[in-house]
Amino acid sequence: MESGAQPEVSDRPGVSRRIAAGLTLLLLVLLGIFALVLALVNLPSLLCALAGVAVAVIAFSFGLRSSGPMRVFWIITAGVAVVASVGSLLWLALSSPWGLLAAVVTAMAIGSLGSHALRKQAPTIGRLSVEQPVLFVNPKSGGGKATDADIAAIAAGRGIQVRILERGDDLTEMAGEAIAEGADAIGVAGGDGSLGYVATATIDAGIPFICIPAGTRNHFARDLGLDRTDIVGALDAFDGEIRMIDYATVNGRVFLNVASLGLYAETVSDPAYREAKIETARQTLRTVAAAGERFDLQFSDQGGRHQDSADLIMVSSGRYEIGGAPADMGKRARLDSGHLGILTLVAPDPAAAVEASKLRVPGAMDRRAGWNQWEEMTFGVDSGDPVPMGIDGETVSMDPPLRFEIHAAAFAVAVPEGTPYGPRVSPISTVRSSAPRLWAIAAGR
Repeated sequence: MESGAQPEVSDRPGVSRRIAAGLTLLLLVLLGIFALVLALVNLPSLLCALAGVAVAVIAFSFGLRSSGPMRVFWIITAGVAVVASVGSLLWLALSSPWGLLAAVVTAMAIGSLGSHALRKQAPTIGRLSVEQPVLFVNPKSGGGKATDADIAAIAAGRGIQVRILERGDDLTEMAGEAIAEGADAIGVAGGDGSLGYVATATIDAGIPFICIPAGTRNHFARDLGLDRTDIVGALDAFDGEIRMIDYATVNGRVFLNVASLGLYAETVSDPAYREAKIETARQTLRTVAAAGERFDLQFSDQGGRHQDSADLIMVSSGRYEIGGAPADMGKRARLDSGHLGILTLVAPDPAAAVEASKLRVPGAMDRRAGWNQWEEMTFGVDSGDPVPMGIDGETVSMDPPLRFEIHAAAFAVAVPEGTPYGPRVSPISTVRSSAPRLWAIAAGR
């Protein structure tokens, strides 16, 4: 790492981004015109398709809450509705093939040009230059993604020391040993649950951390801007650029994504969760509703009011998106906001909590009663008993009181040069917020 280097970033958009922003705005208008014309010309087919989607969503929702013959009935109803909707869309396509093709091409162009225009250059502190890099590889993570991509052999061919993890290995201890032996950058090819242990060691040692997205969901890699489908390409970070981002702690334990208490913690603590996530979540909700008991989680809400209980508390390093388009739900726009993201569900009774947690419309969490979201630099939770938590997918229990803290710009990560600043978001899914930004970029601001 270059010592004494200062963050390098320019907020003023370049010519290519300004042109892309202008074209995206123009194409958004054209797409709106195409959609209006297609709707007017094919109104019956369009209404039938929309009705089919609505019936399918409602039937699927009822199916999740039912059992036995009624569950079968609702699933069949949802299937019939989907078939009807697809048939209507096919009829629409046959009736107006060129108009539909123009709309699809326009939407694809908006996604490509708009993503480029909205892509922001991340502040860096220079290039990574290492002499003794180390990569830990979890061969089982993500169903064996690292093994399938032959990451260990490719990394070794680039002069990176590779250490294959085995069941029962202590990652924190192994990372500490690697640092003691002279490692000056450490990477992990694994899932979100593995990252925090190695990140703790690199933070303490002041050396860069590298994420190779070889897990199942790779939330941290996505929000960092990495291409989760290009595991081998992520190795370029060992010769990439360095960014300073935030990390969070709860009673001193590092986490990079989120710590969850309440309903979610109860769900992930069930041994059956890994093999049957949906069914385990449903069983947890049924158990909570039947017990009629409240979680002992005491905290102060965004207005400073004391709360004796919460059904769910999620504390994250940076704010997660919970509204808007379904495709953007669960993303963080940036990892260097300098704030914790706090999301709570406080319902009047257990039955209401279970009902509020069943989001029939993805991305509409922020519009449901009982949900609150805000940002803080510190956050506290107290309880009369040890508190179960899910931390980046790992189940733990901690003695109260719990103190959450954000550590701003204190975590050095290396990424391949040119990695985008945050996850990819299409202007179509966020047009309300993207349009003003596109206009500003087109104007050179």
